[in-house]
Amino acid sequence: MGVSLRPTQQGPRSQLGRAGDGERILRAAEELFSTRGIHATGVAALIKAAHVSPRTFHMHLPTKNALVEEYLRRFESEKSIAAEAELEREDLPWPSGCRRPLPPMRAIRRL
Repeated sequence: MGVSLRPTQQGPRSQLGRAGDGERILRAAEELFSTRGIHATGVAALIKAAHVSPRTFHMHLPTKNALVEEYLRRFESEKSIAAEAELEREDLPWPSGCRRPLPPMRAIRRL
């Protein structure tokens, strides 16, 4: 179950169409996590990089752990791992005498 990036409270900012705040937070997290690392990136740095207030940050994501979970969920779904893509190629011949031991990774994910 994913974290909703809509504000958790109704207030004047949510009525002004500030839905882009959650996306800005995630883009800032992607940038800072990839350059500094997840553990080395604090909430204050994320707030500053996303140009949001602490209140806005916590309206969208109650904790840094919630942000990390959403970041990793998006990372996994949006960024294909090159090795995984190579393993799933159907055009590669299997050596003689070998059988496919497992179904493609896409089939395993659906289970």
